[in-house]
Amino acid sequence: MKGASKSDKDKGGMDGDEKSISSASGENGKFSKWNSTVLNKKPTFKINNYSIKISDSLKILGIVLDNKFTLSAHILILYDKTLFLTRNFNRIIKTGWSPNKNLLKAWYLNVIEKALLYGPSVWDGALTKLQIDRLHSIQRIFLLKFARAYRTTYTSVLNALSGIAPLHVVPEAEYIKFQVWARHSNDYNNIIVYTDGTSIYNETGFAVCILQNNINIQNHLYKFRNYNSVFQSYFQSELTAIHSAASWAAEKNTTINIYTDSLSSIAALKSASARSGSLNNIKQDLSYLKHLVEVSWFKALIGIQGNELTDQQAKLATTTGVGKYIPAPRSYVK
Repeated sequence: MKGASKSDKDKGGMDGDEKSISSASGENGKFSKWNSTVLNKKPTFKINNYSIKISDSLKILGIVLDNKFTLSAHILILYDKTLFLTRNFNRIIKTGWSPNKNLLKAWYLNVIEKALLYGPSVWDGALTKLQIDRLHSIQRIFLLKFARAYRTTYTSVLNALSGIAPLHVVPEAEYIKFQVWARHSNDYNNIIVYTDGTSIYNETGFAVCILQNNINIQNHLYKFRNYNSVFQSYFQSELTAIHSAASWAAEKNTTINIYTDSLSSIAALKSASARSGSLNNIKQDLSYLKHLVEVSWFKALIGIQGNELTDQQAKLATTTGVGKYIPAPRSYVK
């Protein structure tokens, strides 16, 4: 329009701007995710003029945690450390005088493995499959050089040939040991009770080993009587051992923590649909003694003092244990 005034032009320009904004944001006037601004650079926060950068991981006392508080970032860093440690390892492997394999194994276990698995006692203990595979690939570098095998050899075969445990087993074992040690607090008078059951030549026995400040103070050995052991099982011996440990705590009126490697026993005690009369009696007694007794599960591993002691005592109980009788299970009645 020729005769349009300046105010009309300004108004028209403003309308045009509003139209462009509305078209960019959509007909309803709301911004969509497709038109949102993407920040390629992470923002920086300041507190008292100190800049704090946003990071995906954080290193605390040598352990790297990501923003989900997992060890994925820490395990990724181990690969770079592996390349550094391999340099000196290669110098020895490539020498012509063929060093003793026991010497190389000791070097790996005491130097390389310790460097890779720094602080395993505070690791999560439940590694994901991806993290386990990453640890296997890291360990494989040394196993190939140690065993001098073909690159196509399976990692599990290399572990068997070298006699070296898979790398993910070591932090899990250390984590369990740390959890056992952490339970040694004043709340439980530093009394730890380990229980175990076993069956040898149709004889079923179980043991209750009591430790205070890592010192074995008492052992209680039991076995099912001859006419009773026909239908009794390893599972029932584990449950009866837990019950005997709880009875000891009630008699002494002391707080204890019972450790068992029987995951099936823990599951049975937590089950709400148990039909066994003896099992329900054990659950009822443990409920009454919950202020004194806590039952925990641990994975049976070599190196845990209480586990090895109880295993030996349970085998001894099959011959020298005190006879004990419990009613036959429902499955035995025909």
